[in-house]
Amino acid sequence: MPMASIESYYEKVPAKIAQQKLIMAEAVMVAFSKDASKIMKSWERLAYGDAAKPKPASAGELKLLGIGVKHVGKTKSG
Repeated sequence: MPMASIESYYEKVPAKIAQQKLIMAEAVMVAFSKDASKIMKSWERLAYGDAAKPKPASAGELKLLGIGVKHVGKTKSG
């Protein structure tokens, strides 16, 4: 087996472990813990990195999904 593939797998191990912890956390209801949000956020960062933070959809992306976007200008009140 090529050393590069072993090294590549080895680099992915921490993320895979964090993903498994997230799955186990759901099963044992970590949500009832005092530090549940801290625990879950740290595991999410390890498991998914920046992918855990969804970016807002653009008007074009929403249009592709069949969702219309209406831009409304500011109005003066009074």
